[in-house]
Amino acid sequence: RGAARHRRAFALRLLRLLQVWAPRPVVVYAFSNGGCFVQRELVYHLHSGPHAGELEAVRRAWAGSIFDSCPAYMHLRTGGRAIAQGLGFSSRAAEAVAVALFGIYAYATAALAGTNPPREFWEEMEASPSE
Repeated sequence: RGAARHRRAFALRLLRLLQVWAPRPVVVYAFSNGGCFVQRELVYHLHSGPHAGELEAVRRAWAGSIFDSCPAYMHLRTGGRAIAQGLGFSSRAAEAVAVALFGIYAYATAALAGTNPPREFWEEMEASPSE
């Protein structure tokens, strides 16, 4: 929760700085996981956050977003295989163990958190306003 709060505060500061350049077009380049998560907070502030009204000029100037290497929705088999390859495992047995361990980790994390953060993240991104 602390990291999310930090990203939300950072996004708000960034949008307030961008007010200086409005009405010039604004294009956001989001790189990797951190950039994609900050992009989500930018959209929140512009469209539904408590400061949306004061950020209207930036929202109107928003020309687009570029995503570079943003997070992918990781399926259990794909995640396990990626871990196995990253660790240099080449046998099918080692890959199967990595997939099983990744699956246990994913299910345990979801059970402890009571949510599915990857699914929630992508549902929010798909539902975000495109303007």
